[in-house]
Amino acid sequence: MSPATRLPSSRKGLTGCPLNWQEGSRPVSFLLECPLCGPREVTEFRYGGEAQARPAPGSAIADWSAYLYGRDNVAGPERAWWFHRDACRRWFQADRDTITNDVNRVGWLIDD
Repeated sequence: MSPATRLPSSRKGLTGCPLNWQEGSRPVSFLLECPLCGPREVTEFRYGGEAQARPAPGSAIADWSAYLYGRDNVAGPERAWWFHRDACRRWFQADRDTITNDVNRVGWLIDD
């Protein structure tokens, strides 16, 4: 019998896994603030990938391949596109730490 099945039902999550399965772990879910609708649960959004510069028209195939398929997949601060699929249905960018899921800022198009 697994440790999860020996826990009282009040100590199990929806999937039957222990709520605090690892000491110091953080929940996967977090709040993301839509620039139009305000703070919402991240499950209302679709992750659209890392924000990166689009190649110019007529660029080499290798440049387009890197743009479409190459990802840095950073552990730490990342700027990414998000789509608010459950409400306003708009795309926006968010700066988020991928380790802690802390969202630092959001905007329609973030320029540095």
